[in-house]
Amino acid sequence: MTYRHEQEYATYPYDDEEQLIVTRETDLLNQWIKAQNPPQLATLEYRSQQWENAVKLKESLKVLEATRHGQHTWNDVREVAQLRASWKVILWRIFPINELPPEILVTIFTMAILSHSSKEVTRSRLAVGGVCRL
Repeated sequence: MTYRHEQEYATYPYDDEEQLIVTRETDLLNQWIKAQNPPQLATLEYRSQQWENAVKLKESLKVLEATRHGQHTWNDVREVAQLRASWKVILWRIFPINELPPEILVTIFTMAILSHSSKEVTRSRLAVGGVCRL
């Protein structure tokens, strides 16, 4: 996906811009997933450190998201996608799915399949598929 010059103001409607962000975020996450080694159990110290990083990222993301309601640049749009992807990666590292008991996994997968709207079903299946390795 190509973006306009980073200093050019974003002019898409909010929902269209949101779709661009989600697409970019998904691309970044897919690149990250392909580059990873098999998951390992994280130490408590590592998780604490990553949680602090996640909190800082979330605060930065809130500030940046607030700017999207006013005039902003394409660089801001790219940065939102990058921060969202980074935040998700940190959360995945803190709590890998392979540490969940099978009973909870069954409940998660069942709820994903039983989602009501087609948009929910698609997002749920993508989210579930994103945590599973082939």
